[in-house]
Amino acid sequence: MVNMHAKRDSTCSAEKFFKQVPVKDIVSWNTLIGAMVKSATPARAFDLFMEMCVHGFLPNETTFVNVLNSCTTLQTSPYGELIHAKMIKKRFESDVYAGSGLVDFYAKCEKVEEAHLCFDEITEEDFGFLEFFDAGIFKGRFFCFS
Repeated sequence: MVNMHAKRDSTCSAEKFFKQVPVKDIVSWNTLIGAMVKSATPARAFDLFMEMCVHGFLPNETTFVNVLNSCTTLQTSPYGELIHAKMIKKRFESDVYAGSGLVDFYAKCEKVEEAHLCFDEITEEDFGFLEFFDAGIFKGRFFCFS
């Protein structure tokens, strides 16, 4: 139901419904956080992430990528770097999905060297991602990640 409200571009009603749900799980948190990132309220996504953690829910790869996307939209590099540190603690930085989120975050914040370092940490091989990355960064020049 949270997803249904979010897909109808009604993050307010999605959040209202979410608050009424007696049993929340990581999927419902991720759905709401992701909806906030896609809407005009990416700062709210970060707030919800913090609230989720306070309530004892452990973030997964999807959570981290959603929150990184909110940091990218807000151009808040320090918060993104905080999320990166949390990803390292959870050992998610080498996952192709989460690692791609880090590369995207740093590249869009024009931190090409950090993006390259994150790329080097990805242990899973995804050849589509490798081609994308090579197209974005070539000989130390940043071309396009928008």
